[in-house]
Amino acid sequence: KVALYQNKLAEAKGDKVSIKTLDALMLGVPFAADTHETRNSQAGEIVSAAKKSGKITEREAVELMQEAVSSNFKELLQTGKLGMLATVRNLVRMVQNKVDSETVKLVVDMLTNGEAIRKSLIHPMQLDIAYEMLRAECGSDAIGRQFQVALQKGFELAIPNLQLSGNTCVMVDVSG
Repeated sequence: KVALYQNKLAEAKGDKVSIKTLDALMLGVPFAADTHETRNSQAGEIVSAAKKSGKITEREAVELMQEAVSSNFKELLQTGKLGMLATVRNLVRMVQNKVDSETVKLVVDMLTNGEAIRKSLIHPMQLDIAYEMLRAECGSDAIGRQFQVALQKGFELAIPNLQLSGNTCVMVDVSG
């Protein structure tokens, strides 16, 4: 396997080569993952360079970054490259960057899809923490409210992921 990849890399001469992540790590081959962090960092470098050179104002830079971040999340959700946990962890960021209605629908559909919740094995507590973060950071925002409603539904759907055994009692404190 090592020899096969080394031959592929030698023949590529600057072209992109398809290689499994674990294999790349084992071979010491540098690679960049296609994640929202990578994409947003690249967008930030471009916007920062444009601002430093005086081509755009601070306000334009902020707007461009919001557009880039929103677009990146949308594309990764559409292609299935943003998983359940990554989506849940980035809900506040999505609200802050004013994702469009199509992205909101993709997120809401994901969070309320019972099969997707079960397959992800996400813990209800992770959804509850995301709900509390949204409520604290984006409580009155319309997008934030839509995400909160979806998280409540997702919480209920995630309860079977708990895998409780034996004599177990789950008690919910709703006192405060």
